[in-house]
Amino acid sequence: MDRKSLRYWLSILPALAAFSTAALADPQIGSVVQREFTGAMGTRAASQSVEELTYTHDVFAGERVNTSDGASTVLRFSDQTQLQVGANSSLVLDSFVYDPGGNAVSGSIKVAKGAFRYISGWASNDRAVQIDTPTATLLIRGTKFVLYVASDGSTTVGVLEGDVDVRPCGGGNTISAKSGQGVEVRPDCATSTAFANAVSNDPAVSDDYSVGGGDTTSGHGGSNGNGGGNARGGPRGGGSGGTGPNG
Repeated sequence: MDRKSLRYWLSILPALAAFSTAALADPQIGSVVQREFTGAMGTRAASQSVEELTYTHDVFAGERVNTSDGASTVLRFSDQTQLQVGANSSLVLDSFVYDPGGNAVSGSIKVAKGAFRYISGWASNDRAVQIDTPTATLLIRGTKFVLYVASDGSTTVGVLEGDVDVRPCGGGNTISAKSGQGVEVRPDCATSTAFANAVSNDPAVSDDYSVGGGDTTSGHGGSNGNGGGNARGGPRGGGSGGTGPNG
């Protein structure tokens, strides 16, 4: 290679590096709206960099979120869907895409363990959102629910508003849990009813995390407490538990 060619390749190396970095970038899908940082950490899929999930920090497709004892976080996605994450939890945010034209959202979240509170956002159609645990797949139906996944993979879901279809492992029949109903899927894939309001005693998921008026996914405003709003105007408030699907 002559000197002229060498100088050319050296001159474009920074641009090639920037292009490679952009190609590896994970799409941003939401942000942290919990004001107080209590130790939640995120691991990016492409770079494997570990970052503190502080207030307004962006979260990305493929990111793994982990909390230790006493830690928690609250995430808001592009359609204002809210996911509260309790202590000793682990999940992967595979994807979350909002189509404002069709007022629909699709997404996939893999939960390994922990306590969670999920509140549907603006989209009128969120039937393409699913949450996978070691023993079950949850299909969202415009809802608010609390989820607890134990270290042995057993899954308990309590529906506070709307509906959740629970598909147990092992090819069992899908159970449609409505408001006030709960379902437990054990490690052997057997199912039973559960109390919707007794899924988890983690304070991070016991009430809606309320974010101040006019909030967007950039995460401005808010404090911990009982939520407000309605089902399609942002994360919902209220909701209490009741019986199992057959109760």
